Amino acid sequence: RLLLASLIPRVASFAAFRSGEPWLDTHGRVIDAHGAGFLVDGGVTYWYGSQRNGWKCCHDGGINVYSSRDLYSWTAHGLALRTYQTRSSTGNGRDLERPKVVRCAGTGQYVMWVRGTGEGNTPQLAA
Repeated sequence: RLLLASLIPRVASFAAFRSGEPWLDTHGRVIDAHGAGFLVDGGVTYWYGSQRNGWKCCHDGGINVYSSRDLYSWTAHGLALRTYQTRSSTGNGRDLERPKVVRCAGTGQYVMWVRGTGEGNTPQLAA
Protein backbone atom coordinates (compact mmCIF):
# COMPACT_ATOMS: atom_id res chain seq x y z
CA ARG A 1 0.00 0.00 0.00
CA LEU A 2 2.79 2.43 0.81
CA LEU A 3 4.60 1.64 -2.42
CA LEU A 4 1.53 2.45 -4.51
CA ALA A 5 1.03 5.75 -2.69
CA SER A 6 4.65 6.71 -3.34
CA LEU A 7 4.28 6.07 -7.10
CA ILE A 8 1.35 8.49 -7.50
CA PRO A 9 2.66 11.99 -8.26
CA ARG A 10 1.49 14.60 -5.81
CA VAL A 11 0.57 18.11 -6.77
CA ALA A 12 0.82 20.58 -3.95
CA SER A 13 -2.36 22.50 -3.26
CA PHE A 14 -2.13 26.18 -3.99
CA ALA A 15 -2.41 28.45 -0.98
CA ALA A 16 -2.02 31.66 -2.99
CA PHE A 17 -2.19 32.84 -6.58
CA ARG A 18 1.24 32.97 -8.22
CA SER A 19 1.41 35.63 -10.89
CA GLY A 20 3.33 34.60 -14.00
CA GLU A 21 3.46 30.88 -13.15
CA PRO A 22 1.46 28.14 -14.89
CA TRP A 23 -1.62 27.15 -12.93
CA LEU A 24 -1.80 23.39 -12.57
CA ASP A 25 -4.83 21.19 -11.94
CA THR A 26 -4.85 18.47 -9.28
CA HIS A 27 -3.22 16.07 -11.78
CA GLY A 28 -0.27 18.42 -12.39
CA ARG A 29 -1.38 19.52 -15.87
CA VAL A 30 -1.71 23.17 -16.94
CA ILE A 31 -5.33 24.30 -16.66
CA ASP A 32 -6.75 24.60 -20.17
CA ALA A 33 -9.94 26.68 -19.97
CA HIS A 34 -9.65 29.93 -21.94
CA GLY A 35 -12.37 32.59 -22.20
CA ALA A 36 -13.89 31.11 -19.09
CA GLY A 37 -17.34 31.09 -17.58
CA PHE A 38 -18.02 30.05 -13.97
CA LEU A 39 -20.94 28.43 -12.15
CA VAL A 40 -21.26 28.03 -8.38
CA ASP A 41 -23.55 25.19 -7.33
CA GLY A 42 -23.75 23.33 -4.02
CA GLY A 43 -20.54 24.86 -2.66
CA VAL A 44 -18.55 23.87 -5.76
CA THR A 45 -17.28 26.31 -8.39
CA TYR A 46 -17.24 24.99 -11.95
CA TRP A 47 -14.87 26.53 -14.50
CA TYR A 48 -15.80 26.11 -18.17
CA GLY A 49 -13.41 27.25 -20.90
CA SER A 50 -12.05 26.61 -24.38
CA GLN A 51 -9.51 23.82 -24.76
CA ARG A 52 -6.65 25.59 -26.55
CA ASN A 53 -3.42 23.86 -25.48
CA GLY A 54 -2.10 21.90 -28.45
CA TRP A 55 -4.45 23.56 -30.97
CA LYS A 56 -3.57 26.31 -33.42
CA CYS A 57 -5.34 29.66 -33.61
CA CYS A 58 -9.07 29.52 -34.34
CA HIS A 59 -9.18 25.75 -33.80
CA ASP A 60 -9.84 24.17 -30.44
CA GLY A 61 -10.94 20.90 -28.92
CA GLY A 62 -14.15 22.13 -27.30
CA ILE A 63 -15.12 23.26 -23.80
CA ASN A 64 -13.25 21.81 -20.79
CA VAL A 65 -14.71 21.75 -17.29
CA TYR A 66 -12.91 21.94 -13.93
CA SER A 67 -14.26 22.06 -10.37
CA SER A 68 -13.00 23.48 -7.09
CA ARG A 69 -14.17 23.99 -3.53
CA ASP A 70 -11.44 26.52 -2.62
CA LEU A 71 -10.67 28.33 -5.94
CA TYR A 72 -7.01 27.26 -5.67
CA SER A 73 -7.14 23.54 -6.41
CA TRP A 74 -8.95 22.60 -9.64
CA THR A 75 -9.93 19.08 -10.72
CA ALA A 76 -10.21 18.40 -14.46
CA HIS A 77 -13.36 16.62 -15.67
CA GLY A 78 -12.60 16.63 -19.41
CA LEU A 79 -14.74 17.95 -22.23
CA ALA A 80 -18.24 19.20 -21.54
CA LEU A 81 -18.79 20.02 -25.22
CA ARG A 82 -16.80 18.92 -28.27
CA THR A 83 -16.11 21.07 -31.31
CA TYR A 84 -17.35 19.80 -34.63
CA GLN A 85 -14.35 20.10 -36.91
CA THR A 86 -16.22 20.91 -40.09
CA ARG A 87 -15.61 23.22 -43.02
CA SER A 88 -19.34 23.73 -43.59
CA SER A 89 -20.54 27.31 -43.14
CA THR A 90 -23.49 25.91 -41.19
CA GLY A 91 -21.34 23.82 -38.83
CA ASN A 92 -20.55 25.01 -35.34
CA GLY A 93 -17.12 26.20 -36.40
CA ARG A 94 -13.65 25.37 -35.24
CA ASP A 95 -13.52 27.53 -32.15
CA LEU A 96 -15.96 27.45 -29.22
CA GLU A 97 -15.47 30.23 -26.73
CA ARG A 98 -16.95 32.22 -23.85
CA PRO A 99 -19.08 29.41 -22.40
CA LYS A 100 -21.80 30.27 -19.92
CA VAL A 101 -23.68 27.70 -17.85
CA VAL A 102 -26.81 28.19 -15.76
CA ARG A 103 -28.96 25.80 -13.77
CA CYS A 104 -32.72 25.93 -14.28
CA ALA A 105 -34.30 26.17 -10.84
CA GLY A 106 -37.53 24.59 -12.11
CA THR A 107 -36.06 21.46 -13.71
CA GLY A 108 -32.59 21.19 -12.15
CA GLN A 109 -31.10 20.87 -15.64
CA TYR A 110 -28.01 22.76 -16.77
CA VAL A 111 -27.84 24.79 -19.96
CA MET A 112 -24.66 25.95 -21.72
CA TRP A 113 -24.38 28.54 -24.42
CA VAL A 114 -21.22 29.40 -26.32
CA ARG A 115 -19.97 31.45 -29.23
CA GLY A 116 -18.76 29.38 -32.15
CA THR A 117 -16.63 30.70 -34.99
CA GLY A 118 -15.50 29.37 -38.31
CA GLU A 119 -12.33 29.88 -40.33
CA GLY A 120 -10.86 33.33 -39.81
CA ASN A 121 -12.93 33.92 -36.66
CA THR A 122 -16.17 34.40 -38.61
CA PRO A 123 -19.25 34.03 -36.37
CA GLN A 124 -21.10 30.77 -36.98
CA LEU A 125 -23.03 29.82 -33.86
CA ALA A 126 -24.40 31.09 -30.60
CA ALA A 127 -26.31 28.34 -28.81
